[in-house]
Amino acid sequence: TDSKIEISESIAEVLDRKISFLENEIKNKPTVTITFFIPDANKKGGAYKTFTGKLTIINRDTNTLSFHTGEQISIHSIIDIESDLLPYDI
Repeated sequence: TDSKIEISESIAEVLDRKISFLENEIKNKPTVTITFFIPDANKKGGAYKTFTGKLTIINRDTNTLSFHTGEQISIHSIIDIESDLLPYDI
């Protein structure tokens, strides 16, 4: 298993800006690629997974991103977000 990476405050701010930008594009169901951590239920650590899909809901109350496939990802587990829609300088 892998250890969970603790992201820096500056990376957390960039991720938050990306999510905020995508909130404004949500009606277009933007295609995004998310890299996130999944904890192992049986032992310390876990694994990183990359998922690509059409983003349909950003729920700030539950801190989740939801996709057209039904996949839900905790915002707190995300270490990277990529999309062709995101400005280079975000």
